[in-house]
Amino acid sequence: MTYTIKDIKVFIPTYNRPNYLRQSIESLVTQSAGCPDITVYNNGTLKETSNVIKEFEKYGVKEVKSQGGLLECMVSVQEYVDSPYVMFFHDDDILNCKYLEYALKALNTYENISFITTKYNNFTNFCDIDFSPAKEEHYFFTSKKQFATNMYLYEKIAMQTAIYKTELFKKIPRESDKYGKFFDWPYLVTFAGLGNSVLFSDERIFNVRLHKGQWTNDEKSSWTIEQLVNWHNQFAKAMDIYSKESFEYYTFYSKFNYFISGGYNCLVCKKYQEECPLEDLLEYAHKEIGIDSQINIYDKRWIYLSLQNLAKEFNWRKDFGSEIIPERPITIEDIAFYKIQDLQNIVTLLLDKTSDIKKKPKYKNIFQWIFSSKNAPDKIHKNITIFGIRIKIKRKNKSKNH
Repeated sequence: MTYTIKDIKVFIPTYNRPNYLRQSIESLVTQSAGCPDITVYNNGTLKETSNVIKEFEKYGVKEVKSQGGLLECMVSVQEYVDSPYVMFFHDDDILNCKYLEYALKALNTYENISFITTKYNNFTNFCDIDFSPAKEEHYFFTSKKQFATNMYLYEKIAMQTAIYKTELFKKIPRESDKYGKFFDWPYLVTFAGLGNSVLFSDERIFNVRLHKGQWTNDEKSSWTIEQLVNWHNQFAKAMDIYSKESFEYYTFYSKFNYFISGGYNCLVCKKYQEECPLEDLLEYAHKEIGIDSQINIYDKRWIYLSLQNLAKEFNWRKDFGSEIIPERPITIEDIAFYKIQDLQNIVTLLLDKTSDIKKKPKYKNIFQWIFSSKNAPDKIHKNITIFGIRIKIKRKNKSKNH
């Protein structure tokens, strides 16, 4: 089967934002692949909104009077949508002209695609958007673990551009009660476990508008403590972090405290914070997720640069004609090798003070500094570093012999 633009139906929930809506619809009807079937779910009362929709009637854009936002729209649509794939777009965001063309290439290149989505770029002023055609570079994931690990490591993955396989969309619940208003990432991870998935990596491909009222955290829209922990627990299970020293293990532990503390401080309302201080949240999270609260990766930045190098192991394509980089297990040898390879940069990140070494003339080199009693990481890191030196020497000798 060859997929065409007719096989993707797009739905846009909107509420009293006619000017934003006009720009969003324009970005859809001007797609290089052609104009898809578009239905706007109008939950507002402004006449101007209906007038904007009428401006695009010549493209077949339809209006449905509705109640509720994105979730209500998704529930309503699943009862009757009959196209192979379905997409829900936000009324305040802008899509690059190449997205649907690339999405169709993906559908016609890979088998069993459960969903397609993109990285994104933030903007406040419309004039600041880069409208040049985005590149078709992308990741191709064949498992939930791959997708969840990439998402947890690199972030900036959009739900707004997700194109879902309709038969799966009709079956998979949104679970907003379990995860709150940020059910989007867990929702995508669930899809990733039901087939192959594609993630376009050029951030120009999708532009998310930043404006007032987006990230309210009053009691009505706040993350609860349970929802915040559920969110991380879902990633821990999807990534299978319980295999120690694995790539997923380091990814999770290097970002967990940053993620959960940030979510707590920015997206949990004051009432819930007063009921559960951050220290209690962390204790509760460790228990619920089943992770060791005593494990301390010396500094999340220590491992982060290594992870950036190791991310090459994901199945990545420059375009649809290039070969997939084959997935292979990440070993402790890999982690050690990349630690040594970028040691100087990592140490600079760790210190945030490049002058510290200069103040200590007794350190003849960076390795003496890293193994000093004051600055040394735990024994695991010390052993990994020593082991990594050996691995690097072996690889250098092997390459010379060849």
